[in-house]
Amino acid sequence: MRYIILTLSIWLMALMPAMPASAEQTDTVTIEESRVTIVTDHDTVAPGQTFYLAVEWAMDDKWHVYWQNPGDSGESFQLDLDASEDFTTGPIIWTTPSWVMTGSDDIQIINYGYEGRPLFPVQITASEDLKPGDILNLSGETYALVCETLCIPRTVPFQIALPIGEAVVDNRWSSNIARTLKDVPQTVDIQASTYLEDGKLLIDIASMDFADGIISDPYIFPNTQSFISPSAPQMPRLGPQGLRVQMTPGFKTENGVEANIPFILAFYKDGKYTGVQMTARPGAPLDVGLAAMPSAPRMANAGPSFGIAFLFALIGGLILNLMPCVFPVISIKALSFAKCGDMSASQIRAKGWAYTAGVFATFALLVAILIAIKSTGQLVGWGFQFQNPAIPALLAVLMFLIGLNFLGMFEISGPWQNTGQDLTANHSLGGSFFTGALAVIVATPCTAPFMAGAIGYALAAPIMSMIAVFAALALGFALPFLILCYMPKILQRLPKPGPWMKTFQEVLAFPMFATAIYLVWVVSQQTIPGGEGRVLIAMLLAGLGIWFLRRKSAVFKIFAVAAFIGAVILPFTLETDAGTVSLAADKGYPKAAWSPETVAQLRADGQAVFVDFTAAWCVTCKVNERGALADKDVAAAFVETNTAFLVADWTNRNDVISAELRRYGRAGVPLYLYFPPLADGETHDPASAQVLPQVLLAAKVIETLQGG
Repeated sequence: MRYIILTLSIWLMALMPAMPASAEQTDTVTIEESRVTIVTDHDTVAPGQTFYLAVEWAMDDKWHVYWQNPGDSGESFQLDLDASEDFTTGPIIWTTPSWVMTGSDDIQIINYGYEGRPLFPVQITASEDLKPGDILNLSGETYALVCETLCIPRTVPFQIALPIGEAVVDNRWSSNIARTLKDVPQTVDIQASTYLEDGKLLIDIASMDFADGIISDPYIFPNTQSFISPSAPQMPRLGPQGLRVQMTPGFKTENGVEANIPFILAFYKDGKYTGVQMTARPGAPLDVGLAAMPSAPRMANAGPSFGIAFLFALIGGLILNLMPCVFPVISIKALSFAKCGDMSASQIRAKGWAYTAGVFATFALLVAILIAIKSTGQLVGWGFQFQNPAIPALLAVLMFLIGLNFLGMFEISGPWQNTGQDLTANHSLGGSFFTGALAVIVATPCTAPFMAGAIGYALAAPIMSMIAVFAALALGFALPFLILCYMPKILQRLPKPGPWMKTFQEVLAFPMFATAIYLVWVVSQQTIPGGEGRVLIAMLLAGLGIWFLRRKSAVFKIFAVAAFIGAVILPFTLETDAGTVSLAADKGYPKAAWSPETVAQLRADGQAVFVDFTAAWCVTCKVNERGALADKDVAAAFVETNTAFLVADWTNRNDVISAELRRYGRAGVPLYLYFPPLADGETHDPASAQVLPQVLLAAKVIETLQGG
């Protein structure tokens, strides 16, 4: 019996190579951090057939292997097959890599590679001379430098015996390899030019495909080393005719670009990371119609779609009417409604439409300015005009004059009547239009809930999408006033005009004066010492101009014009204080100025970090600072949790803060970020931030700090 069993075993072992297996793959080799499997997409291949062999290199979390160009350091993944007359083989087929940051806290380097479970296929063609029943032996070794904080070279030998016969597909690995091949960058025939400019290497890509707003975070991976410095940041800018990427040259290009640069352009599209293969040829700059894009290679938060952005803009516009920025203009709105008591329905509706027209016209002007600024390649955000101290200075003068008008200090007659009287005239459509325009201007320092993502989308979107989103914002902002003008039952309950209106009008002057005072303070935060004095002098000149204008003599009219000209010119002589960093008043916990490096360092030291993106002209920011962030329980929570408080002051123009806001899909302040402490072995990632609501509540801040 033992002899029979032994004989049968020998026969079975001899027959096994000719029997189809469930999968022609090596056993998975486990090497501490890696699990390496070599597979084919067929169990049996026919003579002359082309098939795929692939290496799956699965790694533990945070480990990576390298692309064909490893970047600043490292070694490329390798797959070496022993030569044989039985087959021919092609090169490794590479999918789009990712950039991987490594190094110490002091020196950060960028490598190009893969994490997780990358699959590396190669195409193999069996010889036509093979016969059914033959065995195709595929042997060799695969090598990878596997890195986390340290790097370990790994070599895995393999041998696969693949039967020759009728083709039999391995369904599992065939599907896996097919999915990988779909992610391989396709070569596209798009004009790309590369050149040096002011010591920087630039690549221009001319294509309308990049102007539809559906790609984000473009990043260039050169196929070979030394064309660029990988660790230097890439600065991509998107325009309606294409893309321009600014990089630091490598030693092959630092003295000029003499050879073609093949590269993969990687980007996010429809929420998926992908790439295309192209070649940049030495040449002149291309006309790509520049607009700014965030310099960060990866956004921390994906933005909304057009439909969501449009809806959020509409809702945000409605809520914007309740934000503190708009309170001064509510005075004018309230006075306008108070004077509707003796007006006909058609007159009231005409006022509503005039107000709406003022809102839309002012939004249109803002969008036109935004488009013009974007076309220069600059980063721009919501409330950008308040970063120029001349704007809040001029508004302070205007609010002062409106307050005087409400107090009855002047009523201009004759050809100057529309200068101020329209604001309070019973049936003035011009006054309603002006009220709508003024409401938009004073509302821009505020960002209402739902608005942030919508505006962030609009500023990065194509022009038509941008216009549509801002139109939705304008509609939402104008809608409450317009609807009330079509509700006669409510308006009929308003008291008839009478002596009470004069008192009501005078009371409403004081919110105007309060706003003027606040705006003067804003200017004091933006400018070198003495800036607020110039604004006060401008207000004096404006008041003097009103007094001159009331005189009958033509000479006084000339003096009035001169005074008004002086009041307008003075704000434009203000000098910005570039060193201004506005730290909120200490409420029991220290604050420091923000920088990306400071956040990374504090987290590396074991601290949680809270970042307040603010501006002196942002009323919502100041309400939060005087409210939730000044709460004693919040202060205690900061101390108890050892959370650092950093302030990113956007009062004046700051491109670093603008880019950081764009990273989180925002176009303005306030923005509040919370970074939890780093776990052991974890590195700082901007995407790990928790974004808090724009209108803060003390309970929410405490919950966040305590890890709720």
